[in-house]
Amino acid sequence: MRLKIGLKLWLILVAIITCSTYLGVLRHKRKLGLILPGDTMQVEVLEALPNHPISGTRVVRGDGTIDLGIYGSLPVSSCTLSEFKTRLVVHLRQTLSDEILGLVIDGHAIEPSQCDRIYVDWESYPRWLGDPCLNHELGHY
Repeated sequence: MRLKIGLKLWLILVAIITCSTYLGVLRHKRKLGLILPGDTMQVEVLEALPNHPISGTRVVRGDGTIDLGIYGSLPVSSCTLSEFKTRLVVHLRQTLSDEILGLVIDGHAIEPSQCDRIYVDWESYPRWLGDPCLNHELGHY
């Protein structure tokens, strides 16, 4: 009997330590300004395919991706906002032309991170993980 109680207490202790370690990792990532599962992201693309706009909020799913409808899924977990924007531009280049995405200005190519036709920002996030805007560059991308 004593062995069963001791085993149960040991398992509970292991579970508590595991959970607190995992939460610590998530909070550390949040302090770095990284996107995490459960965050709601605002995504606006100025031009897209006819009848298939990319506009509105997207929730980061448990697997770390967001759904972009007919454009597929995009992994964004553990990215900063600027990395998210760059990944989004690179992903959309599979479907949309560089001209539509604004990656060509006066005949010169620009970097995906400099694209001014795509806007990404936090809409909301799990409050218990902390504010993603406290310890990184502020603003949207």
